[in-house]
Amino acid sequence: MQQVAVLATATGGSISRPELAALGWSMHQISYAVKQGFLIRTRRGHYLVGHAALSREGRWNSLVRQAGEGALLGGEAAIELRGFLPWTTSDVDIVIPRGRRPVTGARTAIRPKLVELGATRELDIPVLSPECAVIHVSERRSPGQVVRLIREGRFRRRLDLDRLAHLAATPHLRGARTARNALERWYSGDSGEWSRFERIASRCLPADVRAGSRANAVILVGDEPITVDRVWDEVGICLEIDGPPHDEPDQQRIDRIRRAGLRGYSWDVHVAHWQLLERDPRAALESTISAVRRARAGVENFIDEMCTVNDDRR
Repeated sequence: MQQVAVLATATGGSISRPELAALGWSMHQISYAVKQGFLIRTRRGHYLVGHAALSREGRWNSLVRQAGEGALLGGEAAIELRGFLPWTTSDVDIVIPRGRRPVTGARTAIRPKLVELGATRELDIPVLSPECAVIHVSERRSPGQVVRLIREGRFRRRLDLDRLAHLAATPHLRGARTARNALERWYSGDSGEWSRFERIASRCLPADVRAGSRANAVILVGDEPITVDRVWDEVGICLEIDGPPHDEPDQQRIDRIRRAGLRGYSWDVHVAHWQLLERDPRAALESTISAVRRARAGVENFIDEMCTVNDDRR
């Protein structure tokens, strides 16, 4: 029993009949364990150990294992597993080589090329590589949405753009054309579709404050490019809009490092949290609005003083 529990822990709670047989279990023992409730049958030859509740990763792992050897978690679920999906999804996509049967509870696609090029593992789950997963998502999403994926993947350092560009140039690969379009837009400075909270912030910034700012701008901190949600270059102010993913401890640690780097290069960093943006957008942006107006007034006063000095010299 202990060996079964250890294996089930590694696979997120699921186990198959061949794996039980490899541990020395007979068909009689498996049937008895099912009757006693230790094993819960999900489909022929596949079981959950101990209880019917699965974690998100355990469910993904179970579905991939049901699809058979060579199957990989793909699409948005693969990107969510990697931690850079900028929207929520309940869909599960599995890519399978030719001859594999579809799996109930998941959307399956026969993609032998993607399986060949992108087989990796994450948290012990067979999954498409981040770049191949973006190609797979590009089959259904618009170029603007794929640009958002690229932006988030680069921000979290999970995406290799050179590798993605190489895949997007592969002939007869579904989704490659959309991915190429998205890459061209990314390299031309397009940041893709805005998140809901970015749209709220943009709509609630007064016109005089919004004028002259850049949305989703790239700032060089030393030799490292950092994408910031909104920047006022002339006064050295930037605004970060923290959505729900920024509540995670790992992301908060990354944010602290990023913002310390920006402040080290004399940027005045302001943060608007998504919960306050939903409740009271004006309050969430008040400090940023005041800082921009105050800094611009200071610049104008300095220019006036310099003009006065020059006039006196004449």
